[in-house]
Amino acid sequence: MSEHVILSPNPLSNLLLLIGLFISIFYWARSSKLDLDMLPVLMGVLCGGFLGAKLGFVVAEGWLWWNSPAWLLQFLYGKTILGGLLGGWAGVELGKYLGGQQQTFGDQFARVIPIGISIGRLSCLVHGCCRGRPSAEIGGWLGDGMLSLGWSHWPAPIAEIFFQLGFLFTSFSLRRVTWLKGQHFHLYMISYGLFRFVHEFLRDTPRLWSWVSPYMILALLCVAIGSLAFITRHRSRTKNLGKSRDLEAYASNSV
Repeated sequence: MSEHVILSPNPLSNLLLLIGLFISIFYWARSSKLDLDMLPVLMGVLCGGFLGAKLGFVVAEGWLWWNSPAWLLQFLYGKTILGGLLGGWAGVELGKYLGGQQQTFGDQFARVIPIGISIGRLSCLVHGCCRGRPSAEIGGWLGDGMLSLGWSHWPAPIAEIFFQLGFLFTSFSLRRVTWLKGQHFHLYMISYGLFRFVHEFLRDTPRLWSWVSPYMILALLCVAIGSLAFITRHRSRTKNLGKSRDLEAYASNSV
C-alpha cells in the first residue's frame, strides 16, 4: 500500500465542500417549503451527519495518527461518507421522534445526498485524498490497463462520482414505483454500502487484517441498517394497509 496522504487545508477543496452543503440545504428548504415542523429533522441530519462523519473517521483511520505530529490536523479535516450516512440516518430518526413527525423524508434525502457527495468527491480530486491503490499494486488486466492509460492509481473519486450520479438518475425513476415510496434512502444505504464494500478492494485505505479495511465494516453496517429499516417500514406499511382494508370491509358490510 502506498504512503497514506496527510490531510491539509485547501481553499478550492473547502469551497467545493461548502457548495455541496449549500446545494443540499437549498434543495431541502425548497422541498420542505420552509416548514418549521421539519426543523428538528433538518438539524438532526446535519448534526448527526457531521458527528457520524467525524466518528467514522476516528474508527476507520484515527488509530493511524495517535503518535503523529499531524494528529490534530487529521482530526480537524478527517471525515468519512459512510459515517456521515449512519449518523445522518440516526439524526433523522431522533429529529422525527423529538418533533413528533410521522412523515417520511428518505425519498428527498436520496435525491439530494448524491449531489452533495459528488461535489465532495470533486473536492477529494482537488485535495488529493481518498485515492485508489497504485496501478502496479493492483496488477492483472485492470492494473495493466490503467498503466496503459497513464493512470498511476485507480481513480477512486471518479468511480464514486459515477455511482452517485447513477443512483441520482435512478431515483427519479423510482418515484413511479408506488410500493417503494418512502424507501429510497434505505435503498441508497444498501446500494452504497455494497458499492463501497466492493470498491474498498481498489481504494488505498488502511487494513486491519490482510485485505479487510475498517471502511468495509462500516459499509456492511450501512447495508445491515438500511436492510433492517427497509424491512421494518415495509412490514409497517403492509400492516397498516391490512387494517385499512379491514375497516373498508367493515364499513361496506355495515351499510
